[in-house]
Parts: sequence; structure tokens; C-alpha cells
Amino acid sequence: DMSKSDNGDHPFNNPNDFIFETIGEIDSLDPAWIYDTASAMQVGMIYDQLIYYDGNSTSEFIPLLATDTGTFNATSLELRFTIKEGVEFHDGNNLTASDVEYTFERAMVQDRTGGPIWMFYQPLLGPDVWHYTDTTFAAIDAAVEDDGNDVVFTLYGDYWLTAFQQILCGQWACIVDKESTVVKGGWDGTEGTAQAYSDSITTTPSDSVLFDDPNGTGPWKLSSWAAGDQIILEDFTGYYGGSVPFENVITKVRDEWSTRKLALQAGDADLVYVPATNFDEMDEETGLLVYKDLPSLSIDAFFFNMAIGG
Repeated sequence: DMSKSDNGDHPFNNPNDFIFETIGEIDSLDPAWIYDTASAMQVGMIYDQLIYYDGNSTSEFIPLLATDTGTFNATSLELRFTIKEGVEFHDGNNLTASDVEYTFERAMVQDRTGGPIWMFYQPLLGPDVWHYTDTTFAAIDAAVEDDGNDVVFTLYGDYWLTAFQQILCGQWACIVDKESTVVKGGWDGTEGTAQAYSDSITTTPSDSVLFDDPNGTGPWKLSSWAAGDQIILEDFTGYYGGSVPFENVITKVRDEWSTRKLALQAGDADLVYVPATNFDEMDEETGLLVYKDLPSLSIDAFFFNMAIGG
């Protein structure tokens, strides 16, 4: 990705907007559904997790919605977080430990096909549990409990501690509001409706009531989403973390590379996605702030197709 630089000044007519042009549509705004980077980017601005990575470290963390990075009891295998007080969701509801418990239990009950929630099961319920159908609601309920203003995760083993903390940093672990989700027709949080709710979530993103109606605690909230064109997030004035650098963050879907390049050159975009094949081309451009070789948690690989006889 590359961004336009103008001696440190914002290049737009409206300096309060940040415009990003990229490829591909987002899949959903439901944290328990998303498994693509485009959706994760938007969800990460709308919602918050309990903790997040500290800078470039993958083993050190900072608190977000929790007051600290968690207290682990190696005997009981309990990982305890105290939830920050005074945090509001975008609709004005207060964040509670009950919301955190609901977030993780809802995600494991929902367990949509091809989703990210397999990562919750094994640290909490063991190596043989990959899906909701491999366990029981009682086991899920016991693995995540609210306790006053705390939420307690019971790990399957102490060796899962760091890995589970890393999982908690993902956008799939962003905290949703139980009250508003239930009002919208989402899972009501009870065992009696869990199976029916799980069966209702299949492979269609809009099956989830949070698909295009998010309610997070993050610095920006959804203003509008025109599928295939753009999504606009506006600043949340009640954000517990204080002021944000832009009033609006606008992400535009522009699949054609030349269109994105021209927008960047004209100052109509702050940041654009540049395919690797065009890196050398952009090195020749002037007035650009270029970021290269940034740390990344990713693996590139290629595989051979093999015909294995019986």
C-alpha cells in the first residue's frame, strides 16, 4: 500500500476524511462471521477486543476493553479479565462482563461454515473439538463465565495461554453488545434456542443480524455501506479512548489498478492498494510516502498438485 504525502499535510479538500481505495468487497460486519482481511479492517475500527498486540510483539499485549492483559491461574487454568467501566457501545448501552461472555458463547454457537471460530474451541474445550457439533452447550457455557465485573475463560491446558491471548487479538474476538443483538433477533443467549440458532446460520453472511448493523465500542461507527462501492465510517464521539484523527474513514472498492493509481496521484485517495507487480512502477513516482518490508503475520507458500493412486 502507498499513501500520498504533501509535506505532512492531508491532501484532500476535507482534511477530516481518510480515503482508502482497495480491491474486493467486505463479507460481513459480524465479528463472529468474518474471516477475510477486508472485513477485519472495518470490524477492527467499529469494535474492540479485550486485548491487542503491543507494537510488533506477538507475545506481549496491551489492554483495550480489559483493565489489564489478564491474570492466569495455572492450577485452575482460569484466565481472568476485569472489564473497563464506563465504556459505551455506539447505541449508548454500557459494556459489561455479560456482553463479553455472550460474545464468545454466541460465536461458538453460531459457528458458521468456513468461519474463524474453530480457533476458540481447542484452547477452551480440547483438541477433538473443532465445531459446535463436537461439543455441548453446557461445555461452552462452563468455558466462559462472567463473574461480577470480570470474565473468566477456563483453558484446556496451560500450554494454550499465549496462543489464546493471540487469538483474542483477532477481529473475530471483538466484543458485541448482547442487549441490542438480542433485540435485533439474534441468539437470546439461552441453551434452549442455541441449536435452532446454530442451524439458522449457514453460508450466507446476511443470516447474521450483525451483518450490516454493527454496534461496537470502537472509535468509528457505521455511517453507510453501499455494497460493491464504498463503506463510510464516522467518528464515535463517545469513544472511551478519546478523540480520533478523522471524522470519516471511507473505503472505496476500486478493482482497476489504474483507477487507484490516478486517485492517489490526484490526491483523491489517502491510501491505495498496490499489487506487488506494480511496486517498481510506483518507486518512480514522486511525492509518495512509501512503506516497505513492514512486519507481517503471514505465510506465503505454494503446493504441488499430486495424483495419489489408491
